[in-house]
This record gives sequence, structure tokens and C-alpha cells, in this order.
Amino acid sequence: MTKSRLIIISLLCCTTLAINAGSTQAQTLYDVEGVIEGPDSIPIGGVAVLLEDLTRARIAQTITSTDGRYRFSRVIAGTYYLVAKPNSSEFRSAVRRLELIDTSRSGVAPSSERVDITLESMRRIEPKAGTVFAQEVPREASTRFERALENLGKKNNDQAIKDLNEALRIFPNYFMAAQQLGLIYVETEDYQKAIAPLVKAIEVNAKAGPSYVALGIASLKLGRPDLALDALERARPFEEGSFRVHFYLGLTLLELKRFDDAESALKVAYKLGGAARAASVHLYLASIYSTRGQHQKAIVELETYLRESPKANNAASIKDAIARLKSKL
Repeated sequence: MTKSRLIIISLLCCTTLAINAGSTQAQTLYDVEGVIEGPDSIPIGGVAVLLEDLTRARIAQTITSTDGRYRFSRVIAGTYYLVAKPNSSEFRSAVRRLELIDTSRSGVAPSSERVDITLESMRRIEPKAGTVFAQEVPREASTRFERALENLGKKNNDQAIKDLNEALRIFPNYFMAAQQLGLIYVETEDYQKAIAPLVKAIEVNAKAGPSYVALGIASLKLGRPDLALDALERARPFEEGSFRVHFYLGLTLLELKRFDDAESALKVAYKLGGAARAASVHLYLASIYSTRGQHQKAIVELETYLRESPKANNAASIKDAIARLKSKL
């Protein structure tokens, strides 16, 4: 587990970007502004708004004013993500993809792009039974998608990725292609590349449970447990019986040092996955109990892990950990 880092945030009402300021080529500059509001259309002040590039690296940030307004000035044309992170547990975080077109115009007056964001309530919303997502997909795009599935069956991931990208070029809002592309990147641990297609899939289909799960995993692996938590919480209504949802939710909460919630999520994961899939849950539970000083409970979890995984490569180090814990009793 990574150590917590203290991040000091300057609360600026307006953040100015000077990216590639030394470039002599004229570039389109944008003022990006908008209002953050709740589901009742009431503006929300004190919301952290982050501007991130395609790799999800943070470029700038600001805080909404009392009337919910935020603004980023002189943003160079390109593709970005806007992340709204409320300071209250009442609302969910939100992510919006932002495309700023380079028109190569000269002059001092920047273009303006308005992006208003409505935050959803944290209250759990159950999906409506029988709701099915469907799209009319151009034949050429669907043919590429079918080829991608064939190549996946042959374990030819590289060609499958090319086919899916081509399908998305033909039909940019192709939900199944975007989701499948994101899932491949997560499976192959190329987490950075997974973000864009998964966000696209969710934009097209807000009930895409597998996309939320994969986005949560990718965000956690990229060191963004805050975004991982939001994605995995969104996944729960659609993937309640999924071992992976609860397992990665437990790891995310553990990363955020919310130990009680992490313990509950990990126990649900073990119940769903069983010893065959979820033996490692015992290690994380032992970590929680050890942190709390509950050494006997930690010992029980580690011993259970060894019984369920007798050929584990880390068996020797686990036995050493048990010995150290017993010395503290």
C-alpha cells in the first residue's frame, strides 16, 4: 500500500494555464468555464474542479465560488478531462471529456467553452428491470467489431485493438467497441490507455456496469483511489453479485484508509469469490486488523490464507509475519 501524501491545494477562484508558452506557432486558446450544480439545479460552492490531460495527469485545478462557478483561462486546444470533486459525501464525483478544437486562429481573444456539470446524489439508484441498451451501428463498424472478437478468441490482442479502434473511427459512439477496447487494456495492464474508451463507453451508456468496474480498476492502479471509488460505487447497482466489484472496492477503501468500509467490502468479496478466487482477501483483512492492533484476528486471517493456499510463493514470509504477531500477544 502506498503512503498517504499530503497535498496542499491553493484555493484559487481562477487558474491560468501557460502551456507551451514558448511556441511561436499560433494556437487556439480557450477559456473553459461553467457551473457545478446538484440534481436540484442549485449551484454548489467549494467543489474542487481538476483539469487533466489525456494521460489523466493534473494540469490545473480550481475551486467553485459560492455560486458554483469555475474557470480555467488560456487553455491550449486539445483533449482533456474535467473532474468535479465535491467536498461533501452527499454528491458523487463527476468526469467529463472535453474536446477543444484547434482552429489555428491568430489574435488575442481566446475562444470560450462552457461546460456545466450536474453532480448526482450519493443515494443508491437501482437500475430499472428489463432496460436494454441498443444502438444502430453502421455495418462496416459492426464488421470490424466482429473481427475484433474473432481475434480475441485467437488471443491476437494487438489485431483486436486495431479492429476496435477502426470500428470507433467509423462510429465514434460505438458503445460495445469502446467498452471492449477498455476491457482489453485493463486485462493487459495498459491502464493509461484504458481510461479514454471506458469514459466514452459510460458517456454513451450510463448503465455500463463492466465499464465502471474496469474504470475503477484502472483508476486505482494509476494511483487515483478517489476516482476509483466513484466508478466502483457506480458499478454496484449493476454488478452487485460481482466478486471483482467488492474486491477492488475493498482495496480502494483500504487505500483511502477507510478501514471499516474496506473490511465490509472485502468480506462480501470473499463470500462471492470463495477460497478459489478470493484467498488474498485474508491478507488484506490481516493488514486491517494489524493496523488496529487486533493481532489475534490478523493471525487467524493469515493462517486461513496458508490453509487455502498451501503452495503460495509467499508462504515463508506469511509464516514470519504470523510469528511476529504472536510475539505481540
